[in-house]
Order: sequence, then C-alpha cells, then structure tokens
Amino acid sequence: MGKEQALRAKLFRALHAEGAKRGLDHDDLRGMFGVKSLSKVETHLLEQQLKAWTGKGLRRSMPLPRRGYAERSGEVQMAGLDEFKTLANAFSIAGMDGEAQKKFIARQLRGRDAIRTVADFHRVFSGLRAMNRRASA
Repeated sequence: MGKEQALRAKLFRALHAEGAKRGLDHDDLRGMFGVKSLSKVETHLLEQQLKAWTGKGLRRSMPLPRRGYAERSGEVQMAGLDEFKTLANAFSIAGMDGEAQKKFIARQLRGRDAIRTVADFHRVFSGLRAMNRRASA
C-alpha cells in the first residue's frame, strides 16, 4: 500500500467514524460528496471535510531515519538551510548559547563540531529533541 493509499484509508476511517457520530452512514457520506463511490473524491476534499467536523486534520508524523540508513544507501546529502533552521529553533527551545551548542554538537558527532550532512543533522537533532522532551515533561 502506497503512502497516498494509506492516507486515504485513514481519512475514510476517520470520516466514517465522525459521520457515525453525526448519524450519517456510508450512503449519506456519498450523497454529501455527490459521488457514486467515495474513492472518486479527491484527498484534499476528504481532509477539508474532516477538518470542518473535528477542527483537526489527520495526525501525520514522520519518524527520523533508522540509525545508519544514510551510510547504507551510499548517498550523502549535504545539510541545507531547512535543517539548520530546525536546529536553531530546537537550540533556542533548549536555551543554549553558542558555546553550549558547539559542545553539544561535538558530543553528538564524536569530536567534530560542524554539521555537514543530513546524517549529522539527524544525529544532533535526535539527541536535542530527546533533551527538549525530557525538559518539558
């Protein structure tokens, strides 16, 4: 099952559950969208309806890559502006100054104090994210 199909399956389950709360069955949902089959409804319309009913969309989370994934793929990607913005935000949440940031990065990267690749970013960010979670709990 592809990502789009998995998303649509979650949307269908959520819409049927919310419809049941409102006394709507499958036929009523089809009539609401004006189609013979709900599979003909575009994904963004399903998301809009769910958000209109619940005030929320589906929770979509994306886990960090598995440890060592970048090394196995043989492909090295350089860290970009988005990664550095994410780190800057996480460091500001942790309340770290420049010197503390350098020490934290060196600790995570085993002595290196510069983030060059996306794999380096994931190593540093996963540790920083865990630290921020513990601090907020």
